[in-house]
Amino acid sequence: MSYPRTDLLKLLPLTIDQLRVLARDRAALETALGLTVSDLQVEPISLSEFSGAILSHTVPFVESADDNFEWRTHWLVVYEPANTCIGGIGGGLVQGDFIIGYFIDRKYASRGFATQVLRLYLQWVFTRNPELSVIFAETPKDHIASQRVLAKNAFLFDREVAEGYRWKLERPADGGTSEV
Repeated sequence: MSYPRTDLLKLLPLTIDQLRVLARDRAALETALGLTVSDLQVEPISLSEFSGAILSHTVPFVESADDNFEWRTHWLVVYEPANTCIGGIGGGLVQGDFIIGYFIDRKYASRGFATQVLRLYLQWVFTRNPELSVIFAETPKDHIASQRVLAKNAFLFDREVAEGYRWKLERPADGGTSEV
C-alpha cells in the first residue's frame, strides 16, 4: 500500500508491534526502520508522556482495528533528505469524536512541515473513511503556531475546552480527495 508523501516528507503508519517498540525505545524503532536515529525536541508534551499515551490509548485502539489499523495508529513523519523522524501524527476516537494530534521537532519548526503533514494526513483519512464527517483537534491556548497550522488546513475554532481550544474540520465537499 502507498502512504502519503511529498518530495521531502513521508508518513509511516506503525503496526501494533512497532508501537510497542516506540513506547520502549524510539531509537530501536528508528534503527529497525532503517532511519537515522533522531533527537526529537518537542513541546508542549514530553516524550515520556507521549510513550505513556501510546501504550494506554493508541495500542488498544489499534488492537481493535482489524485490518484497517492505519487510520487508528500513530504515524512517523520522516524528513527524507535526512532519512530521519521529525515528528508524528495520528488520530483516535475519544467519546465518539475523531480527534487528531501531531507534533514536529523544534529543529524543523517554522518550515511549513506541520501544515504539509496535517494536509497529507487529512486527505488520507477522509479518502479512506467515507463515514467520517468531522475531525477535531485541540491546542493549548498559548500554542499559536499549532492554531495557525489548523487554520491553514481549514479547521475552524469550535469552542474552549479545559486545557485550551477545540478546532473542527468538516469533510470537504469533494469527500476529501483534493487538498483540504
